[in-house]
Amino acid sequence: MLNTSVDSRLLDLAAGRSHDPFGFLGWHPGPEGHVVRVFDPHADSVEIIGLGPMEKTDARGLFEWHGQSAPELPYRIRSSYGHAGHERHDPYCFPPLL
Repeated sequence: MLNTSVDSRLLDLAAGRSHDPFGFLGWHPGPEGHVVRVFDPHADSVEIIGLGPMEKTDARGLFEWHGQSAPELPYRIRSSYGHAGHERHDPYCFPPLL
């Protein structure tokens, strides 16, 4: 799990000054499997459709999913905001093109 209390990448992202959000958000291989990160500061909950709920790891709106297998790309996420929800592709599951 990410130690978000001291992670400057999250602080930069929350402040709108991250120079490389693709290096932090989306799917990444990790030492103990795979991780998907989503930043959605207004969501009550986030899930990867077909894989399950993500854990809210920081009150600023960071959600993480950990698994032994990589998610099938492109994966879709569903965010819940009280009684409303929004389903979409995670924009960070696509490689940067610029």
